[in-house]
Amino acid sequence: MNQPDSPRGGRGIVRPRAVPRPFEHGRIAPGAGLAPWVSHLWWVRWRVDAPFVQFTVPYPVVHVVFEDGQAMVHGPMSTRFRRELVGEGGVFGVHFRPGAFRPVLGESLRALRDQRWPARRVFGEGVDHVAARLADGAPAEVEVQEWLRAVLPDALDPELATLVDLAERMMDGEVDLGVAQVAGALGVSERTLQRRFMDALGWTPREVLLRHRVHEALHCLDQPVPPPLAELALTLGYCDQAHFSREFKRMVGLTPGAYVRER
Repeated sequence: MNQPDSPRGGRGIVRPRAVPRPFEHGRIAPGAGLAPWVSHLWWVRWRVDAPFVQFTVPYPVVHVVFEDGQAMVHGPMSTRFRRELVGEGGVFGVHFRPGAFRPVLGESLRALRDQRWPARRVFGEGVDHVAARLADGAPAEVEVQEWLRAVLPDALDPELATLVDLAERMMDGEVDLGVAQVAGALGVSERTLQRRFMDALGWTPREVLLRHRVHEALHCLDQPVPPPLAELALTLGYCDQAHFSREFKRMVGLTPGAYVRER
C-alpha cells in the first residue's frame, strides 16, 4: 500500500467518513534514537465486504512500507494517492520526517519523487528479512525499530536538521510565510532555498506550502458545517475563490463545492 497512513494530525484523507468499517489505523511515536529521522510509525488494518477506493493527499515525505512479506520505499508524491481496499489486510510503515531520508538515500530526493522502489534497493537485502519476519507474525513495532537503529546514520547534519525542522513546521502550518520569508528565516537566497528543498525533499518550498493549504481545506470541508468557500479561500491565503478551487481540484479531483456535496 502506498502512503496509506493518516497523515500528520489526520490531514489529507479524502472523505474520511466514507471509509468502510472495520477500518483501523494508528500511529506509534519513534523510540529512543529515532526521533531525528522518523516522525512516527503507523499501521492500518481493514476488512471490507466489497472493494473500496480510498484517496489521500499525502505529505512530501518518504515512507518505508511493509505488506505481505515485502518492503517498499515510497517517495514523496506530487499527486493524490489512490488505493483500492479489498477483503482483509494490514500494513505497517515508517513515516520519515521531511528531508530526513536524504542522507539515507545518498542522493537528491528528486530521484524518489513519485517513485516506488523495493526497499532492498536502498537498504540491502536485510530489510527483506525484516519483512519476512513481520509476515510470520513477529511484533512489527519491535522488529522495525531495531532494524532502523541498525541502518540509519548516526546523526543528522546540523544544516539539514534545521531544514527538516522548518519543513516540518511548514507542513504543520506553524510557519505561514511566503517563499521569500522562509528564505529570510534561513538566511539564504530564494534560489538557494529552492535548491536545498529540492535536494532534501524532492519538492519546492511553494509546493510544501500549497499542500498544507489543501490539507487544511479538506479538514475544514469535512466539518459538520463547512465554512463558506469564499471565506475559506481567503483564510487559507488564496487571492480568490477561483484560485482556491483550481488548486483543490488539481489535488483532490473535485472542486470544493462538489466535494462538500458528495462527502
